[in-house]
This record gives sequence, C-alpha cells and structure tokens, in this order.
Amino acid sequence: MSYSLHHTKRNGQHLKLVVDDVTTQPSLFVTIYTLTKLTKKKLGTQTSYLKALRFFYEFYERKHGCTFDGAFISAEYNVDSFLKEADHFFEYLLSQQHLDGSVVA
Repeated sequence: MSYSLHHTKRNGQHLKLVVDDVTTQPSLFVTIYTLTKLTKKKLGTQTSYLKALRFFYEFYERKHGCTFDGAFISAEYNVDSFLKEADHFFEYLLSQQHLDGSVVA
C-alpha cells in the first residue's frame, strides 16, 4: 500500500516513475500520463506532479483496499464513478493524512 518515485535516465533523458512498492511495477496510468504529458517538462516539475499522483494512489488504496489502476480497469475506464473521489482526496490532503499515514474514513 505504498508507492515511491523512481528516477531513471536513458539516452540522456531523465524520467520519474511512480512504482508500487509491493509489486515493484510502475503504475500503469501514471506511466502513460508521464510518457504522454510530462516527458518534455523539467525534472522538478515531473517530481511535483508525480508526488501529487502518488498521494492520490495511496489515498485510493487506503480507502478502497484496491489499487486505482485495478479499479479503473474493472470499471471499464468509466471515469464518472471516480470523479467524486476528488473532493474526498482534497479533504484527505487538508487533514494532512497523507503525511501521518492515517487510515481514510
């Protein structure tokens, strides 16, 4: 239930990835987002965006007991059911649960 940022360098290009610490695999949808939207951005910008996404992935897994990637695939990529999580995630950040590891209610 933990994710970390990993830095990789290939052919002179730097790239950050969000990796599931249990499976040691990069997160599917974050990796797609990184490759399509973040590769041309500076490494610091990539890091900031990916930290926020890492917090969301940890929030989602704590709250629902499954990975966001797995749930999104199971929902057949229907984003509607996940939009309500934005408000809950914002409350999670405001209460600083992402810093102390509290269980999401």
